Amino acid sequence: MHELIADRAVEHERREAKCPPEILLVWNRKNRYNRRRAKRVISLVEEYSDPQFSTLLGHQGQLLFENGMGRTNFRLLAENVNEWNGRKWQESNENLDYIYERDGIVYGVEVKNALGRIREAELTSKTAICEHLGVVPFFAVRWMPQIWIQRTAKVHNGFVLMLKWQLYPLSHAGLARTIREELGLPVDAPPRYHAKTLERIVKAHEKRVNSLRNSQ
Repeated sequence: MHELIADRAVEHERREAKCPPEILLVWNRKNRYNRRRAKRVISLVEEYSDPQFSTLLGHQGQLLFENGMGRTNFRLLAENVNEWNGRKWQESNENLDYIYERDGIVYGVEVKNALGRIREAELTSKTAICEHLGVVPFFAVRWMPQIWIQRTAKVHNGFVLMLKWQLYPLSHAGLARTIREELGLPVDAPPRYHAKTLERIVKAHEKRVNSLRNSQ
């Protein structure tokens, strides 16, 4: 995008906003600049970027995850935890969102219901916490680069559940639809995880169980 702007292949303008403090608007040079449209875009971005709404989305992501894990017979053992089975993480003040267990396999879980990807530094630290506590790293995120997913699986023997959608509460289904249709962003307001999403969790777990049995 910066190259397109530098080459004057597109028009652009920076606008002040409440949250984030600045928005970069970009449009095709062949199209007339519609100030009403720009105002609408800024209004929507400010609405879904509001810190209070972001907190609500974080809680919603966790609620849907908890519901999904309960429906697939995973057992919740702990929340907001940095200590497990006699081991405590002391390198930072960070916690894992959850500790879950099924068939004797214990998972350290981090849930991120955000449009943007998890920061690589946070991915690294949360993985380190899991390894220190002796639990399997499990990340439930909207999106993550494929190379990070492969690293989590192959290097750290973990699992990434990539949801592809940011999940809104049912009470905000109208806003989700508006943002999806007008801005083209991957947001939705489902009542629960789709059955196929749960199948992915179960299949990954069963593959891990079978691998452990075959290695014994």
